[in-house]
Amino acid sequence: NVVIDKRMPYESGMEGYVFHNGHCVVRHDSRERVGLIDKQGEWALAPNYTDIQPVDTFWIVSDGEEQAVLTAGLKTVLPLAKASYLISEGAIFATMHDISDRRVAL
Repeated sequence: NVVIDKRMPYESGMEGYVFHNGHCVVRHDSRERVGLIDKQGEWALAPNYTDIQPVDTFWIVSDGEEQAVLTAGLKTVLPLAKASYLISEGAIFATMHDISDRRVAL
């Protein structure tokens, strides 16, 4: 069933318009930001981000300077920080702005 408002701009090559973990990445029509909608077409995560990527049962969101990790239910696992996150093999690997590395077990 189509739930995306036709006024929302389509952008080819974007990870959006496919539901992952019950949500879909969609670009806001008046800004260069993305958010997540639910299956009813309502904003579940406001379009305040430059990038949102689904990874397993998580979301990695970026505001252009910082990244955060959210659960499939959009609860914060790791808050926005000057870091680059990778989720693999039951852990979250973080390369911090100061180039230190951290590992968080899931």
